[in-house]
Amino acid sequence: MIHVKVSKQGNYAINTKKIKDTVRSVFVENGVDSPPIVSVALVGTETIKVLVDKYYDDHEKHLVLTFASDGKDYFGDIIVSYPDCVLEAKERNKLIEEVVLEYAKHGALHLIGIHHD
Repeated sequence: MIHVKVSKQGNYAINTKKIKDTVRSVFVENGVDSPPIVSVALVGTETIKVLVDKYYDDHEKHLVLTFASDGKDYFGDIIVSYPDCVLEAKERNKLIEEVVLEYAKHGALHLIGIHHD
């Protein structure tokens, strides 16, 4: 079974169990059961900007980043910008939780190799 660890950089109002369940379901639905650990971090705007500047060549705004691991026990990291999800939720007239879960799912899909155009 996939173990999902969730950390929050701030006091973000989000149900971490729903994040764990959402990410875990992506792995289960796609037949992935190992490595057993994946982490999800909810971070601030500045943190995601620093990570984009350091690891991505495009320097565009990202709401979610993924970093795959090459280890046996650790699948990788999903990094979600919570404040940017709040803004997007407002723009799209959605609940913040819905947007955060969409991006957590999107990140999980990237970790298992499913990408978009």
